[in-house]
Amino acid sequence: MGACGFDDSGKDNSDNIVAISKDKMGTQSNGNPMCGQTITIHANGKTCKATVRDKCMGCAANNIDVSEKVFKELYGSLDGGRMPVSWSFD
Repeated sequence: MGACGFDDSGKDNSDNIVAISKDKMGTQSNGNPMCGQTITIHANGKTCKATVRDKCMGCAANNIDVSEKVFKELYGSLDGGRMPVSWSFD
């Protein structure tokens, strides 16, 4: 169960899901107004949208953690590890 109260088990390869940093999301989890919002992510000359479904406790303030599906859309494979992106709320 993620910080937003959603069970996204098994959706890493099928859904565009993102976790934003605890610094951005704050201490509130369930009922957080950021939960369910859409963000636009730009990286590697590509753009995709993802839905905020969790909080990333290990992310720096402006970093995000993306599902495998999002990572593959932006970089083509999972080989890159941590990669640079820019993102914003829609």
